Amino acid sequence: MLITPIWPSGSATASTPDELRRLVRGAADQARSQAVERDIEINELGAPGKTGYYFSATDRQPEPGGYKYMTQGAMGLDELRITFTVLINGDPKQPRATALDLVRTLRSAQPSPDGKGRV
Repeated sequence: MLITPIWPSGSATASTPDELRRLVRGAADQARSQAVERDIEINELGAPGKTGYYFSATDRQPEPGGYKYMTQGAMGLDELRITFTVLINGDPKQPRATALDLVRTLRSAQPSPDGKGRV
C-alpha cells in the first residue's frame, strides 16, 4: 500500500468532492486499458467528515512479479489531499477492506504549541 499526502501550495484551498471524483475517474480511465473490467465503478469512501473516492481493477496480464488487483483513490482531509494505491495478489477482498478501513481512519495531527506532542 502506498499513501501519499499532498499539501496545498500557495493560496490553494481544500479539494472539493468534484475535484477528488475527477482525479479518481481519470486514474480509473487510465487503468481501464489494462483492466479486465470494461466499466470501472467509482465508489465513495464513506468516512465521516471526510470526502473520498476509489476504484478497484483487475490487471488483465500482470507483468512477472507484478500485481493482479489494484485499488486506487483519493481523499480530502482538511486542506490535505491523500492519494492511495493498494496492490494485491491472491484473494483481494480482505486486504482491500483492511486498506480502505485504514484510509477511512486517517487523521491529521498538528504539533502542540509546546512542540512536545500532537493536538
